[in-house]
Amino acid sequence: MISVRWIRYSIVVGFVALLELACRTGAIHHRVVIPPSDMVRSLFGQIRAGHVFDNLLHTYLSIGAALAAAIVGGVFLGLLFHAFPRVRRSFEPFFSTYYAVPFFIFYPVLLSIFGVSRLPIVLMAFAFAVVAVILATLNALDRQPRVLRKIGAVHHMSWPHVVTRLSLPAAAPYLFTGIKLAVAYCFIGVLACEFLLSSVGIGHAISFAYNGFDNETMYGLILLVVLMVVAVNATLQAIEQYLLRRHGAGTRSPSASRAIHAGSTASQFADAALVVAGLVAIWQVLHWITGSNAISAPLDTLVLLGRMMSEDRYWVHVTETLSAFAIALGISYGAGVIMGGAIGLHRTVAEAVEPILISLYSLPKILILPIILLIFGIGVWSKITFGVLHSILPIMLFTIGAIRKIRPIYVKMGRTMHLSPVGMLVRIAVPAALPEIVTGLRIGFSLTLLGVLIGEMFASKRGLGYLIMNSIGSGDVTVTMAVALFLFTLAGVANAVLLHLDRRLLKFA
Repeated sequence: MISVRWIRYSIVVGFVALLELACRTGAIHHRVVIPPSDMVRSLFGQIRAGHVFDNLLHTYLSIGAALAAAIVGGVFLGLLFHAFPRVRRSFEPFFSTYYAVPFFIFYPVLLSIFGVSRLPIVLMAFAFAVVAVILATLNALDRQPRVLRKIGAVHHMSWPHVVTRLSLPAAAPYLFTGIKLAVAYCFIGVLACEFLLSSVGIGHAISFAYNGFDNETMYGLILLVVLMVVAVNATLQAIEQYLLRRHGAGTRSPSASRAIHAGSTASQFADAALVVAGLVAIWQVLHWITGSNAISAPLDTLVLLGRMMSEDRYWVHVTETLSAFAIALGISYGAGVIMGGAIGLHRTVAEAVEPILISLYSLPKILILPIILLIFGIGVWSKITFGVLHSILPIMLFTIGAIRKIRPIYVKMGRTMHLSPVGMLVRIAVPAALPEIVTGLRIGFSLTLLGVLIGEMFASKRGLGYLIMNSIGSGDVTVTMAVALFLFTLAGVANAVLLHLDRRLLKFA
C-alpha cells in the first residue's frame, strides 16, 4: 500500500508542480488559470473570513440527500429488475437514454411542483446518479454464482432474507463501481444546478465569482470542491479495498444471463411499447399538473417535432450536432477502453490512479468550459472536447473496474502463455471483461451526447444544444420538449443496439 500511495502522491505533486511552473512562467495566462499556491491562499482567506461555511453546508446537505436516495433507490430497483427479468428487459434500453438531455431543462417542472427550495436540485442530482447504481447492482447480481440461490432454497429463506443475507453481502464489492460513480454524479448534479440555477451553495458562489471576473475566489472554491471530492472518494476507496479483500473476485452467473434473454423479439417490442406508453402517460399527467408554461403536452410536442423535421434548417442543426458527437464518441471509446484496460492490468497503478480519475470526474465540467473556449475557441473542437471530457472518464472507470475483477486464473493463463502487455489486454483482459465494458460504453454514449449538447448551449450558434438554449431563453417550452424528444429517441435507439450487443456477449460470458 505504501507504493500505491507514493505513486498517487507523485502523480498529484508532479501535476501541481507543473501547473505552478506553467502559471508562474506565463505559459498559462493568469486570466485562464491562477497558480495553485494562489488557489490555496484564496481558499484559506475565504475560510478565515467565514464566507464559505453556509454555502458549504447547503451543498453538502443536498449532495448527501441525493446520494442516499440514489443508493437506496438504485439498489432496490436493481434488485427488483434482477428478480423480474421481463421487466428488466423492458426498461434496460431506457436506463441511460435520459442522460442524453441536459437535466436542468426540466428544472421549471420541478419548481412548479415543489416550489423554490433545495428539493428540485436534490431530485435532479438523484435522477443523474440513480441509474449508475441500478446498472452496478445488476452487474453485481449477474456475477453471483447460482449456489447462493440454492443455499437460500435449502434453508427455506424468503426473498428478503436471501437479498439481505446472501445477495447484497456477496455483491458488495461490485456495487462500489456504481456507488463511486453515483458520488461523482451527485457532486456534478448539485454543483452544476447551483452554478446555473440556484442562489445559494458552493456552485452559486463559483458562478458569482466567475461572472464577476474574480478568478482568485473562483479557483479557491474549485479547490475546495476538489478537496471535498477527494475526502469522500478516499473513504469509499478504503471500504472497497476492505470488501475486495474479504470477498475476492466473482464471475457472472450463467443463469442470470439466460434469464435476461428470456422472451421472443415480439414480446420484447411489446414490453418496450408498454414502457413507452407509461412514460407518455406520466408526461401527460405532469402537463396537466404544471401547465403549458412548464411542460408541453405530448401530442403538441410530437406535432411540432414532425413539422420541424420537415424543415431543412432543422437538419442543419442535427448534422452539426451529430458530426461533433461522432468524433467525440470515437475518441472516448477508443481512448477510454485502451487507457482503462492498460491501467486495470496493473493492480498497483489502478489503485493509485482510480481515486484521481473519480475525483476529476466528480468536478462539474461546466466550470472548465471557459478554459476550453480560450484554448479551442467557439467552434466544433470545443464541443468535441467537452463531449470527450464528459464520457472518457466513466468509460475508463468501468473498464478498470471490469478488468480488476476478472478471475485470477485468466491472468495466470496469460502469464503462462508469455503474452506481452498488449497481448494480455487484447486476448485476455478485454474479452473476459467485455460485458461490463459494454455497460460503460452504453453510459458513455449518452454522456458524450450530453457534453456536446452543453457545449453547443453555451458556445455555439448551431446545433441541437443551441436550439434548446435559444428556446429556453425565449420561453418556448414546446420547442425545448420537441428537441428533447428527438434526443431521447436517438439515444434510445442507440442504447437498444448496444444493449442487444451486451446480451449477445452474455451468451458467451
